[in-house]
Amino acid sequence: MVRVFVLLLFLPILSFSQWQPGGTTTGDIYYNNGNVGIGTSTPLESLQIGDRWTFHSGGYKVIGYNFYFDSADKRIVDKESSNITLTGTGDILLRTAAYGNAGSTIHWFNNLVLKNNGYTGFGTANPAFDIDIIRPFVSNSESTLFLGQDHNFGAATGRYGIGLSLLHADATSSGKTGFLNIWSGGARNRVMSFTYTGNVGIGTATPSSPLDIKKVVKNGDLMVLGLDDVHPKRISMGTSAWSGVIGLFDAGSLQKVRISAGNGHTYFNGTNVLIGKTSQTNTSYKLDVAGKVRANEIVVNTTGADYVFEDGYQLKALDEVEIFIRENGHLPGIPSAEEMQTEGMVVGELNTKLLEKIEELTLYMIKLSKDN
Repeated sequence: MVRVFVLLLFLPILSFSQWQPGGTTTGDIYYNNGNVGIGTSTPLESLQIGDRWTFHSGGYKVIGYNFYFDSADKRIVDKESSNITLTGTGDILLRTAAYGNAGSTIHWFNNLVLKNNGYTGFGTANPAFDIDIIRPFVSNSESTLFLGQDHNFGAATGRYGIGLSLLHADATSSGKTGFLNIWSGGARNRVMSFTYTGNVGIGTATPSSPLDIKKVVKNGDLMVLGLDDVHPKRISMGTSAWSGVIGLFDAGSLQKVRISAGNGHTYFNGTNVLIGKTSQTNTSYKLDVAGKVRANEIVVNTTGADYVFEDGYQLKALDEVEIFIRENGHLPGIPSAEEMQTEGMVVGELNTKLLEKIEELTLYMIKLSKDN
């Protein structure tokens, strides 16, 4: 009784798995020339499911779609093809092939390769780094690694993210330029560029110097160095409508020093500039230097003293000048030595006064000559 029960238990299994040689069938399972087909009577591989899925058990173990091995090469069943390959050395390959005619030779593209040494390759069967991304060279093409999102809802549709890319201008190493890109709504903005020669560009795809920063807008900062705290202090480099500008700002965001090549001239625009000292006795001086100043030429604006020769000029009598000198110890209209030592000299004003005295002296000499 027990033997009958066991026989009855396995009878359905035997009936569904009993294959006959020569292409005979049981249900939808076919056996043909050593190959097994499920849903197909002409399996092209060790195991084939339907018209497209194949399982190859040769040197490599391959799970494929739309391809098979024959005695000569890898063949496409029809149109596009893909497979997962398990190699005898422990590697895993995910590969695809472009459109092809039925029976044509397959040329795989290695989409993803996992090597037994831990290296991962994209587009290469032999990755040489932890992550190695390779694509076939095409002139003026660009390889891109992108990280971001696709927005397909609301007003903010399109691609948003960041990416690294390499532009292949030509087949030479010098024809390669790397980029850091930002995508916004599908529009790409090249933020930084890196050339084979070592130049780095910000705002330009063709940097011509080790650090090349450009901006389309004429006015504004190109680079800012500073502290972003409750008392921000910064140094900025930028442009105005006509020149480059360097600015120094205090904790109140006030520009204390500005250097610009405006209108072809370099100038300072801000509060007082001190050289060789940290404080001023008289803050009315815009430039205060503690030490000697040397120059080949200094031009001081002055009005001159020709008014001495004009009609109506009141020339003091010589006896009045004598009394003033006796009482004050210096010429009328000229600061005393003590005042000069304390306050300094206004060069333009003093030169005008000295010229005034020379012209007055000339008038005195002419008068004395006439009197004699």
